[in-house]
Amino acid sequence: MNQPQLSSTTAGKSMLGRMTMNASDARNRLQAGNLRFTSNAATSEPTVHHATDEQTISGQSPYATILTCADSRVTPEIIFDEGIGSLFVVRTAGAIARSSQMSSLEFAVGQLNCPLIVVMGHSGCGAIAATLGYLQGQDVASPHLQTLVEHISSCLDNQHLEADEAAKKTAIETCQQIISTSSMIQQAIAEDKLQVVAAMYNFLTGGVEFL
Repeated sequence: MNQPQLSSTTAGKSMLGRMTMNASDARNRLQAGNLRFTSNAATSEPTVHHATDEQTISGQSPYATILTCADSRVTPEIIFDEGIGSLFVVRTAGAIARSSQMSSLEFAVGQLNCPLIVVMGHSGCGAIAATLGYLQGQDVASPHLQTLVEHISSCLDNQHLEADEAAKKTAIETCQQIISTSSMIQQAIAEDKLQVVAAMYNFLTGGVEFL
């Protein structure tokens, strides 16, 4: 795979001008944006002008879907140096995919024709830490949190994993769950219109590792 380039063109950064982009193109663009972010060379400016741009208001055409954690420190548009309208982002604690998240992912695939779904875990994830604690016998604070950690625990086969390794494994297993529970997504993959991949965001470096 070609190395992502640090520079960006106006066309490449357009809000809705995705043109014809496949999964490989989308991943390369994400990697290039993350490289700009980690190199302090970010170029996106999410201004009111961009938010009220006529093209943005008339519709959306994101080039990638990011399923990631609700953690306030994980903001895909910033991490990938993108503007308004470029990414379709679904966020929930632990970056898991239950029914409500699946409906959003299917909308991105079926209605918006996104060629790439990225399930992005992150270092220092509180939901993962809570799950590992639960597996080791710690109490859970609420019934809703209980449901969350039970779901995440289904992705893990080893309660003694380090937290970041557990987050990686959860992201990978979530990709498999997304594929196995959606006939729409299966069909898009079979027709070579979609890829579903896992990734890991590192707070320390700002980098995103595709798994």
